Amino acid sequence: MENINDIYNFVQFELNKNQSGNTLNQDEFNLACGWANLEYFKFNFGLPEQYKVGQPSAPINYENTQLITDRLRKFKQFKGGRDLPSLPVDVNGQALYPSDYVHYSSIRYGTKDVTPVRDANLGSALNNSITAPDKTYPIMVFYDTYMQYYPTDLAFVDFTYLRTPATPFWAITIVNDAYVYDSLRSTQFEWGQENLTDIANLILGYAARNLKDQLNLQGSEKRKTDGI
Repeated sequence: MENINDIYNFVQFELNKNQSGNTLNQDEFNLACGWANLEYFKFNFGLPEQYKVGQPSAPINYENTQLITDRLRKFKQFKGGRDLPSLPVDVNGQALYPSDYVHYSSIRYGTKDVTPVRDANLGSALNNSITAPDKTYPIMVFYDTYMQYYPTDLAFVDFTYLRTPATPFWAITIVNDAYVYDSLRSTQFEWGQENLTDIANLILGYAARNLKDQLNLQGSEKRKTDGI
């Protein structure tokens, strides 16, 4: 599979392989693509449903293995360094999240790591006479619409984070009264080609549930389990 049209053809083939007449129209397919895209991102990022007592992370999660790091590499963004604009911090020590922000990866001030702290621990961190935050040991707290940095006069930090994946879109045009794939107006999945079979299987699962197609639903679930 190379593009979203290959995925569409695969899904339609699987749905109608028994000549059942099951198909997805453009809107249904694009809806399924959008949900599958986010589900696959969430799966590789780390499903909170898989957290266990004493194990506050999922077995598959961000940068847990090189495979997951490679899968998510296209979504890793960096603000900072010598050639890129850093993330500005205002005079109150506050910085806004990038508009496509999902999850932080690292924060540095110069060569110093900025340590995120829980809001519940902020008071003790600020009042610690030995390790109170300064430009050698800066800290920060995540809030709803901004990040709060201490000390407040950092001005800039280098910020690495995961961004939101682009929403895929399968576009078509009419040629001689037939629908034809329009590659120029389509938005491709940003995942590597090696991941598109997983994406296609997720879409097939959504479609099978919608069409109450038990055979394809069972096949989709089996491929999830077997990893093929």
